Order: sequence, then structure tokens, then C-alpha cells
Amino acid sequence: MATRSHTARVTAEREPQASLPEVPVAAAGDEPAQRGAPPVARVNFGGVQASVWENHSDKGNFHTVTFSRRYQEGGEWKSSNSYGASDLLALQKVTDMALNKVIELQQQQQQGRGRAA
Repeated sequence: MATRSHTARVTAEREPQASLPEVPVAAAGDEPAQRGAPPVARVNFGGVQASVWENHSDKGNFHTVTFSRRYQEGGEWKSSNSYGASDLLALQKVTDMALNKVIELQQQQQQGRGRAA
């Protein structure tokens, strides 16, 4: 029996926020972030971690975010990209924290370009 993938669209009402600066989208031929380079930022909450990565392409720099959940099994720490219902509030909080960090990094980039011009 074939498994069918579903994508859920969630819309939440939020307070008006400043619009995000235009960020280039990675194309298939763009240079990936350096292998082994550490993330430019990490945020944690309730066992869930977001890592913010800076990527470089000929269209400009942009950021991506990866999420992981740390847990202990048999005395050994492990990492997972799967989240149970009890992890979702922490995932939501970490997502918000990561978005704020990306906005901050983008503003710093724009300020740096403004000084160089």
C-alpha cells in the first residue's frame, strides 16, 4: 500500500511585525555552506535546539535553520528530528527564537552593506 504524504498549512494570527528583508533563495547550483563550518547561532528550549546556518551564493548570503531534539537513551545522548506531542510547544518556542535570530542577523548584514556603500 502506497504511503501518501500530506502537508498541513497552519495560519496563526500574530501582531504586525516588521517585514523580513528580501533573502535570496538557494538554487540547485549554489555553493552550500562550508562543510564542517559551525552554525552562526544556536537557540535551545525544552530539549529542542535550532541551529542557524549562514549560506553563501552568487545571489547573496542567506540563512537556513535546522531543528533537533536531544534525548538520553541508556545513558547515551542522542539526537532526533522527530517530535512527539509533548515536544511541540518547545519546538514552537525554538522556532520563534530562531526567527528572531535570523532577523537580527539579516539586519546586521544590511547595516554592514550600508556602511560599505
